[in-house]
Amino acid sequence: MNMEDLADQLLTVVLAHMPHARVNESIIFLNKIQISKGARLTCGPNVHEVPFDGYHVFVDLMPQANWGHP
Repeated sequence: MNMEDLADQLLTVVLAHMPHARVNESIIFLNKIQISKGARLTCGPNVHEVPFDGYHVFVDLMPQANWGHP
């Protein structure tokens, strides 16, 4: 599967789980580099271990909030 097809599939899944009213206000980021099971992702003070091979998708429901999210 090429990256464009994969990105389309990931977008479909993400949109299915987002609040419909927030879709047009949000930004979705996709890291196109595959992340291996066991890798560690750090976000601020939090460290998350990747449970399976996959891709990192980040959804910002309030991009204009910058670091001031409620």
